[in-house]
Amino acid sequence: MNSQFPPNPETNQLNVDPQNVNLQNPVPNQQQVPFPNIEEMKAIARENAIREVIEEKQQQQLLQNQQQEIVYVKRNLTIAEIIVMFAITTGIVLGVQGIWKFSHDFLPRIEIKINQ
Repeated sequence: MNSQFPPNPETNQLNVDPQNVNLQNPVPNQQQVPFPNIEEMKAIARENAIREVIEEKQQQQLLQNQQQEIVYVKRNLTIAEIIVMFAITTGIVLGVQGIWKFSHDFLPRIEIKINQ
C-alpha cells in the first residue's frame, strides 16, 4: 500500500518535534474583525427608507399627473354603428306605436262576462 503513493518529505521525518511544527490557524482571530457601529447602521437604514418613500410618492404624483391628461379624438361613425343606431331607433318607435295601438284599439274591445 505504501508503494502506491510517492513519499512525502515532511511526513517521512521520524524525528519531528511537535512544538516546532508550524500549523496555520484556519479560523481568523475574533479580535481582528471590527464590530460595526449599530447606531450608524440604523441611521443609514432610516435615511434610505425615508428616501425610498419620498421617491415612491414623487413617482405616484407623476403618474397621477400623466393620467389626468386625457385627449378626446373626434371621429366619424362607422357603417356598423349607424346600422345599430337605426335598428334601435326603429325598434323604439315601432314599440311605442304598438303599445299605443294595443291600449286604444284592443283593450276596449275586450268584454268581461260574469256568469250569474
